[in-house]
Amino acid sequence: MRKLVPAVAVIAAAGLAVAPANAGRLVESRTKVVDVYKEAHGKVGVYAILKTSRDCYAPKRTFVLLDEDGPVDRMRGYSDVFFITDEVGVGDVIEVKSKTAIVDDSGERTKCKGSISRRFEIDRLADAPAG
Repeated sequence: MRKLVPAVAVIAAAGLAVAPANAGRLVESRTKVVDVYKEAHGKVGVYAILKTSRDCYAPKRTFVLLDEDGPVDRMRGYSDVFFITDEVGVGDVIEVKSKTAIVDDSGERTKCKGSISRRFEIDRLADAPAG
């Protein structure tokens, strides 16, 4: 038994020595529902943004619109998304989730972590933004 404990320690240390010294960076992000807008034909527009570092605005990632029953819609975008849907409306509580993305810049990997917004209760619909 005395010989087994040092042997396990040596094997564990050898396993750590094989791991790469620079596995890349991890960048946190924050997803936020900005507002919900009145759109044509009874639909609503949900606008959400991603707050993160400059490096993590570049990769296209998946955003998921969620209501209390689960996923409603998904789309790909960079740092903001605008969902147009008739699945949610006044009185609903929604969230937007951004998925994790990886940036590989000349061999240096950055993991851009996704996040989920705070719960957003739709108590009114704002007028559609001009544009």
